Amino acid sequence: YACKFAFANGLAATKYFQYTVGDDCLPSDDDDDDGISNDVDQCPNTPAGANVDGLGCVIPSPEDSDGDGISNDDDQCPNTPAGASVDEVGCEVVTTTGELIVYPIPTTGNLEILIKGNDKIVRTFIFSLSGKVVIDKAFVVPTDRIVKTDISALTKGIYILCVEGNSVRTIQKIIKINSAE
Repeated sequence: YACKFAFANGLAATKYFQYTVGDDCLPSDDDDDDGISNDVDQCPNTPAGANVDGLGCVIPSPEDSDGDGISNDDDQCPNTPAGASVDEVGCEVVTTTGELIVYPIPTTGNLEILIKGNDKIVRTFIFSLSGKVVIDKAFVVPTDRIVKTDISALTKGIYILCVEGNSVRTIQKIIKINSAE
């Protein structure tokens, strides 16, 4: 059985239900809450509110250019990679692995980032709170595991630092202040 729900904000979701008639009926689990029980679900991490087929996989629509199950009108991250788990606004759900120590925070410009793990090369991205990439830089990780980056050209404010490598993917808030503060 299928039931389609329409919400006031324009979102719609179709939920599929299965019923078994018999003496030994047991409830089934649905970890991703897409309406498809885990024992049938072939796509176990579908985003909340996504339209799914009878196997629990997202049904892409012409209005969903990246196929993540979130319509282009509601998708705040319109180019998520294929197969990525996304949240209710279409942004990739980040799983933090590895450790990251950043100092000093707040900073007037020079950041030192201690990279745990064994990556020889990492890439750093610094995003404004509006989501714009303001710094994108790759580093060869030295033997002391500390990479240094200068953010003195950025205006005062709060930013998001993302460090990615083969064994690390970590996000941390950083604060840039003016040198007179």
